[in-house]
Amino acid sequence: VAMREEDFTTVGVWLDRLRSDGVTDLAAYLEEHDEEARRAIMGIRTTRVNAATVGLLKAPSVLAILRGFRDDELTPEVLAAFKAQFLVLWEGGSSYQADFVGVNFLNQPFECRLRWRVPRINGALDLSRVAVSMLDMTQLRATQRRLERLVADKDRFIASVSHELRTPLSAVLGLSE
Repeated sequence: VAMREEDFTTVGVWLDRLRSDGVTDLAAYLEEHDEEARRAIMGIRTTRVNAATVGLLKAPSVLAILRGFRDDELTPEVLAAFKAQFLVLWEGGSSYQADFVGVNFLNQPFECRLRWRVPRINGALDLSRVAVSMLDMTQLRATQRRLERLVADKDRFIASVSHELRTPLSAVLGLSE
């Protein structure tokens, strides 16, 4: 399981500024201000990373991850996951989970289950220590797709065999009557 700790402090400051500017519907605001959401993501600092994260992201080193998010990894699906995290914070929540497809340092897609949690200290969210885990689901999803194709192939085969058997059996039954 890939684990990382992120500092979302700048995101908290940004969300507070939006509230003071009169934004009431963050989802609508984010839809209209995609670049601002991207800037907020780029302000998130990764502070700790485990070896599984380096492996999952196929990063050249821990330092490459600690440098921050790369623009090329902010695919529409990744951007949507971050926007959902921002909405959770906006509503005062502290956890988020989603399955999504990310892009590693080699620009290869990987499927993962993201779990994101903000600790509470004395009831307040501590945005400086957001825990993020990513479970690599790539092989599992590929196996599921393969099994789904096999089941579909089996169903087509049974339907074909059933049709091929029914036709001559109907003729035999008709002649025997």
